[in-house]
Amino acid sequence: MHLNSDLGKFSLRLSLGGLLILHGYHKLVHGFDGVIHLLTAKGLPAFFWIGVPFAEIIAPVFLLLGIFTRISSTLIVFMMLMTIYLAMGFSSFEFNQMGGLNGELNFLYLFAAIAILFIGPGKYRIATLTSKWLV
Repeated sequence: MHLNSDLGKFSLRLSLGGLLILHGYHKLVHGFDGVIHLLTAKGLPAFFWIGVPFAEIIAPVFLLLGIFTRISSTLIVFMMLMTIYLAMGFSSFEFNQMGGLNGELNFLYLFAAIAILFIGPGKYRIATLTSKWLV
């Protein structure tokens, strides 16, 4: 009965988790120096970089598995808001030469994470936990 909506939730989780984990992998391979520089340039403590692996590696893995999806998507929402603010600022809302917004990828990640936060993981996931909000 809910096959289509469950497949939609599954594909949304796979696309957000699968694409975002690539950013985390890149930072694992090439280091977090860019993140640290960005944080210190904005006057924030350099140790805040430690949150990035959680939001770009652990949270996407949890999304792919369908566990702790609401917690993971909340972490991704926070990270995307910080990315929009710190990395792009008001230029996120400016149009680029292709007609889209400069920050459209960040906005897509942000709104996909917000959608997952509200709709949950769906039927297709690794584990089913007792608490509805932990899933």
